[in-house]
Amino acid sequence: MKQSIRSIFKSLSISLILSTILIGVLVILILEQQNSYKKISNLENQKVIISNLANLNKDDLELARIKLNGQGSQLHIEISKLRNLDKFDILGQTLGYSDMFLNNLDKLSTQISRFNKSAEVYYIQNKKKSVFNNELRTLNNFIDQMLMNNFKYIQAKFSILEKTVYFTFLIILLIAITYRKKLTLIYQDIQYLYSDKSNKDYKISFEETGSIKLRIGRKNDETVNSAHIDPLTELKNYKGLLSDYSGKKDTKDHYVTSVTVFEIDNFSEDNRAYNEAFTQTILKKVGFAISLYKQPSDFVARTDYNQFTVVLSRSSKEQSFKDADTIRQSISDIKLKEPHGEEIVITLSGGYIVKSSSQNLEDTIKKSKEILQYAKKKTTNSIFQLKDLVHTEI
Repeated sequence: MKQSIRSIFKSLSISLILSTILIGVLVILILEQQNSYKKISNLENQKVIISNLANLNKDDLELARIKLNGQGSQLHIEISKLRNLDKFDILGQTLGYSDMFLNNLDKLSTQISRFNKSAEVYYIQNKKKSVFNNELRTLNNFIDQMLMNNFKYIQAKFSILEKTVYFTFLIILLIAITYRKKLTLIYQDIQYLYSDKSNKDYKISFEETGSIKLRIGRKNDETVNSAHIDPLTELKNYKGLLSDYSGKKDTKDHYVTSVTVFEIDNFSEDNRAYNEAFTQTILKKVGFAISLYKQPSDFVARTDYNQFTVVLSRSSKEQSFKDADTIRQSISDIKLKEPHGEEIVITLSGGYIVKSSSQNLEDTIKKSKEILQYAKKKTTNSIFQLKDLVHTEI
């Protein structure tokens, strides 16, 4: 079974979004790693301040008092900076490190307050040197322990960052290899269509390319009755549809034949919302988009002003309805700017019915139109089936 260009680009879009998310995670991890280094710098700076406070000149008590007050307060300011840095540590909050770090900051603040009091007693009152030295040692040891904890946390984060980098690289490499090959095949298909198609051994890779080739082949090989062609979309008209269907009954007996009459929701023959040129542009684009899904045993025609009839032959009713709905969804991807510059989305409503072997195509189309009329009264951009008309007699 041939691949679909539409599904390839859809999965490529999802893959690119996934890659972007992974790269975003890497950026966050790198920023958090920088915050961890800032925490280390902050703690080391506190040790420098504490060292300065431990070596004040006792000969000038007034100067010693000023330095004690200023640098002692600075230590508490540094703790506030550490708290602010921790607010952005998403990984630390996830792993539980943040709670431990904030708890240690509370203890550090208490230790600093005790150290500042002992320093004031020692320098100003010249008492309790042993208490001061003990508080100094305890404070330095506690900061050293916090530094060790932070180094361990940095190593843990680096391990996560390293694994994420490898995983992201492998994902992006896989996407590049996979879609490079697929995009190359798409390009080769386009080249084949653009060339004179002299390479008879070339195998088309995609559904859409095959549909275009068949359409080109029909234009080149068939004797076209102009009375059976819609001049605007170059699709068959109602007479051409009936003629083609009666002359090409080459479907397998066990296949299901379905008829879907689609109508463009954006306008009707009675309600022409746009000027003629823009309306014709919409009709051409819709007609071309529908024709891309036509398989050799299918029939597509423009059978009314803004209506298109699609006859599908599939192995099951479920597959037939799925393909009809795929056509409807593909039209929703068409976006045009109306003459005033406003972008509009083109949508279709449809009436779907399975053709019975005892019923001719004309009667089946009539039933499909009745279902379509019911669908239009209920909603837009959807396909209704016979079972949806529970309370309507057809």
